[in-house]
Amino acid sequence: MFLKILEQMKKHHLLHHNDKILADRGYYNYENYEIGLKKYHIQPLILTKSNSNIEKLNNALTSPLEYFRQNKKDKENKSKFIKLQTHFEKHNQKKKN
Repeated sequence: MFLKILEQMKKHHLLHHNDKILADRGYYNYENYEIGLKKYHIQPLILTKSNSNIEKLNNALTSPLEYFRQNKKDKENKSKFIKLQTHFEKHNQKKKN
């Protein structure tokens, strides 16, 4: 469903590079983050579920060849991931408090 929404937004020129998309917990899926970052070059901000794991998301987004090829897109994706990681941490801190 998330992919179909992004496709429609792109088709109608509503989606641009580095846009931030806020979605509720129903769209929480590691694959949705990967699609948003790698295919559409956006920053998906999806509210986390209680059983979310930042390490699993990191493993899904990190390429094993990252150490051998550091091009501009890889660096941009890594910086987007760092922003997502801080979002996760802030959100999880709010839940604990």
